[in-house]
Amino acid sequence: MGSRAQAGNGTADSRDGGDGSDSGSDGRSSSGSGSGSSGEGARTGAATAPAGVVFPDEETFTMPAAWRRIVLPRRGGIPVAVEALRPEAAKTLARRRREESGWIEEMLASPESDPEVCDALRAHLSGSPDPLGAAVLVHLTVEHGLPDGIFVDAWFQTHGPAFAARAVVEHCGVAAHYKQAGSHRWDARLARRPLDRAGTDWLGRQLADRLRALLSVAREDDYRQAVAALAACRSDPAGRVLVSYLVPDREDWVAECCADPVPADQAPPAMLLASLNSAEQVPPLVPRPGTTWHAWTPRLFATLAEGTGKGFSPLLKAAMEGAYDSERIKSLAAIALEVPTDDAFAVLLARAGDKRVRPALLTAMRRYPVRALRLMGEAARGETANAATVRMLLGAHVRSFAELAAAALPDLPAEVAAVVGPLLVPAERIPDAAPQALPPLLAEPPWAGRRTARKPRVAAGRMPVPEPGLVWNEGEQAAWAATESWYASWRGTYDWTQEIKALQNGEPVKDVREARLFVVCDADLVRPLLATWVPEDFWDAEASLEPVAARFGLDALPLLLHASARQPASLGALLLPYRDAPVRGPGLRLAGPAEVRRRHGPRVAGPARPGGRRPPRPARGRPGRCRAARRRAGAADPRGRPRRGRGRAGRRRERGGGCGDRRGTAVGRPAGERPAGPHAGGRRLGGPGAAAADRAARGRRAARRRGTPRAHRAGAVQAG
Repeated sequence: MGSRAQAGNGTADSRDGGDGSDSGSDGRSSSGSGSGSSGEGARTGAATAPAGVVFPDEETFTMPAAWRRIVLPRRGGIPVAVEALRPEAAKTLARRRREESGWIEEMLASPESDPEVCDALRAHLSGSPDPLGAAVLVHLTVEHGLPDGIFVDAWFQTHGPAFAARAVVEHCGVAAHYKQAGSHRWDARLARRPLDRAGTDWLGRQLADRLRALLSVAREDDYRQAVAALAACRSDPAGRVLVSYLVPDREDWVAECCADPVPADQAPPAMLLASLNSAEQVPPLVPRPGTTWHAWTPRLFATLAEGTGKGFSPLLKAAMEGAYDSERIKSLAAIALEVPTDDAFAVLLARAGDKRVRPALLTAMRRYPVRALRLMGEAARGETANAATVRMLLGAHVRSFAELAAAALPDLPAEVAAVVGPLLVPAERIPDAAPQALPPLLAEPPWAGRRTARKPRVAAGRMPVPEPGLVWNEGEQAAWAATESWYASWRGTYDWTQEIKALQNGEPVKDVREARLFVVCDADLVRPLLATWVPEDFWDAEASLEPVAARFGLDALPLLLHASARQPASLGALLLPYRDAPVRGPGLRLAGPAEVRRRHGPRVAGPARPGGRRPPRPARGRPGRCRAARRRAGAADPRGRPRRGRGRAGRRRERGGGCGDRRGTAVGRPAGERPAGPHAGGRRLGGPGAAAADRAARGRRAARRRGTPRAHRAGAVQAG
């Protein structure tokens, strides 16, 4: 296309397939007043104020590189990579034609089908190429798995570009009507329809996009053949719009389309907007207020920018008004940010209170500071919903660009200058203090200099690991050994040979209720299997694992560690009798005081176990450990009891944690006669019946959920 000068709006555009010598590497630049940039105070290019302040260039538009990658192909425009013709296209269409042969015959046999359309399809199927018949065949053989535009590739290779161009236009004027339920289709017929000039038909738009791309890189003789064939399809406004979309470089055809009036209740055709070649063609196509349209995409605006420069900015208002989701609004705001016109800035300013638009508005204020002064000054004078927000932003903007605002003040309209002027020297502003009057902390803040890195404190050597051990409360081991579940009674005489053999062979046994085999089978036979069993289903695990812990002691610790890590809320209490490093190590999350207190409640914070001792606390600088896990581990004692605060109330709670007998005596009842209910001393004060009382309460709740008799866990209650 070469270079093109436009005298109407004072813009100089360069669009060619090279580097764009007049506009830099971005293809098209627009300078001058442009669309929507008129008004007092508008400046062209960079200017210097009398005071020496340099005004930024707020008028030149350079197409962003990201837009160039998504622009629609145009012959002679920005170079766009176009996929080569697919060699398998003809074979793919022949296969689909054989697969849908029955459906094609049903359409042809329908008495309601258009005779002209049926004749064209029969002729094409019989070997006489017909563009209308080929277009109808697309409707009958298309499927969603096919590549976009593969029909155009087949027409291009088999019948040439002129045939492909005619077939694309014919496709937009025919339709295959039918009803479908599952795989059953009925009420089939072929009929004509009005040409779709808005581009709302997804299949027709795919074919048109593919043909436009192929024609943009076609050989000159192929291109001329296609243009000659399309010239015969421009008999009505819809046909003219479709043809102009396919060959947008025919500027005379595009101008003729723009002369056709758009109905007042309709939005402009998307295909026509993607064909424009100058900014003068935009104003007649600006949608009327209230017109909703969902075809405003970044690709369309990039194509408009290639054809019209920044002249498409009046369309941004209608696009923003029709946006209905956050992502679309953010995308349109980013597009308006790149366009240096009053119309684009006004779109952002109208939504100053919208958090989705505010970041783009703030960036536009920094990029176009003089335009922001003028337009924000006008908006701040009004009584709109955003007037207060605009006034707040204008004050911050004037303070940020004080010198520039003072230099631009004489060129602003009088009513705007009356708003901006007082903001330059506010009456309530306090003079800035001298640096010598500031305290040293403010004059030289610590973060301004380089900080000295302190060497971390690391413990010397490894911490001693205590020997494993067990600490049972009085009667606790017997109570755990007597715990039974409904699963145990159901498999009272079960033969566990198959499960034992599976565990010996390393095969998975996923249900934790199979732990019953460790209770009833020979101890020497099943003891080695405790270290390797890794169950996955932990339903009713507490009642199943307590007898195992009571019988095998330390040998059951690996199994209990695995279970408590999977469900710390319900199974962490199984580790209370164990005095071993892994129980309070950094890898066990339930050792954290907040989690223990929240999940296990007062039960974990019970009395000290006889014979228990606190192992050494891990050092803070212990190498190779996670800090958060180390903090959780160090905050709990070896029995899983959370350490209380070190204040007066915390020390009083610690002293009261193990004096249940003294509390029982204080209320006039011997400690041994205290009720073993879940809310009495056995649970909150920590008497000998705490564990059995808790199990009894849980058993009653589980029995009520399952509908089993309450006497189900009587043995556990008596054992307490």
